[in-house]
Amino acid sequence: MELSNISKVLIQGITTHQGAYYAARLSEQGTPIVAGVSAGAQKKFLEDIPLYDLVEQATDSEGFLDVSLIFVESDQVLDAALEAISCGIKQLIIFSSGVPPLDMIKLLRIAKQTGTFILGSGSQGLLRPHQLCLGTHKYNYYLPGSVGIISRVDRLMDEVARILTQQKIGQSLSVCLGKDRVLGSSFEEWLQILDKDEQTKVILLLGRAYGQEEIRAAQYIKTEAKKPVMVYLAGLEVPLEKNTWSQFSSSLSDSSDLSITQTLWLESLTNIGESIVQHLGDIPTKIKALLKNC
Repeated sequence: MELSNISKVLIQGITTHQGAYYAARLSEQGTPIVAGVSAGAQKKFLEDIPLYDLVEQATDSEGFLDVSLIFVESDQVLDAALEAISCGIKQLIIFSSGVPPLDMIKLLRIAKQTGTFILGSGSQGLLRPHQLCLGTHKYNYYLPGSVGIISRVDRLMDEVARILTQQKIGQSLSVCLGKDRVLGSSFEEWLQILDKDEQTKVILLLGRAYGQEEIRAAQYIKTEAKKPVMVYLAGLEVPLEKNTWSQFSSSLSDSSDLSITQTLWLESLTNIGESIVQHLGDIPTKIKALLKNC
């Protein structure tokens, strides 16, 4: 995903309750929202944001759009995303949750063919504190700094950011992959992005115990990661047979046959060894230790 020079943001589903609420909050944070799309909208503006029936009308009026934020109902996400792709928008953030898995699989296949980057579904979006806001975060919890956060756990990212900020440890970029079964971008993709990000010195990964995506992330961290990575796995203390997260697929890549077993998870934890942190309250101390060595 191209995070620099984002100057034109579209919101699809801007007149939904969630879309309207976050459109106002994002505008307050300086997000350059130039248009909103809502079929059959009864007015031409929402606050100062121009409204259109179609994405094509928005692009005709506003020109090239850098990213679309999607807040439509879950069963409308596929149509909304394909409409954005057909109009040349190459970056989509899907906030809607509960998108049918088959819809996401179809969307991701088309996105791969068209070179479209997708974050979500069920994502909180992403945030560069005081620089770029494309998410539904609790903005006051965040502080500019050098710790990149990648999360797979709904809303845990905000709590961790609050803990870090209280200890004067700022964040370079905070991104939520999403909470649905089938997702667009993966841990590995964002680990690669943060490895290249000049503002990031240490990466904090917030994952789900026994998830397939987390196993792949552990493998990547051991063999490919260029920067220090700290990992917190929510639900690790829950027995595998009682952990419903272990039944979920995390991304399109999870269609391969990779069985989850307790042994496999122990091997994955061994791969990243001391990078695992057991308690949220221990994160600041361990992050500070990593930062000292950067």
